[in-house]
Amino acid sequence: MKRYGIDKIYGDAFNGSLDFTDAYFDYVTMLAVIEHFNDPEAVFKEIHRILKPDGLFIFTTPKDKSEKIIKIYEKNIEEQHESYFDPEKVQNLSKNLFEISGFRTFIFGLNQIFVLKKIQK
Repeated sequence: MKRYGIDKIYGDAFNGSLDFTDAYFDYVTMLAVIEHFNDPEAVFKEIHRILKPDGLFIFTTPKDKSEKIIKIYEKNIEEQHESYFDPEKVQNLSKNLFEISGFRTFIFGLNQIFVLKKIQK
């Protein structure tokens, strides 16, 4: 990434706040992470805070039916997902924070990607 002039910055979002100033990032990505938080509403608010105006929040998350398929192959799998998301739930969590500017399913419809654009309050 450094070769392209891009720095990776890591933070601990599980504690409810990230140690970044307001409007710090152009983009925030979470790949198969959001479903592990027990308070996704707080996560959405914090992502909104650290995104610049017109910033994008891009995340992937499995659909609820994917867990059933995984359990067929892994009978002893421990439940690790706090919640599942669909476009309606994301729309509700995004209210007054983001607008959904992109959505698509992939891997036979078992996963999904959302692209949310920050709304200015």
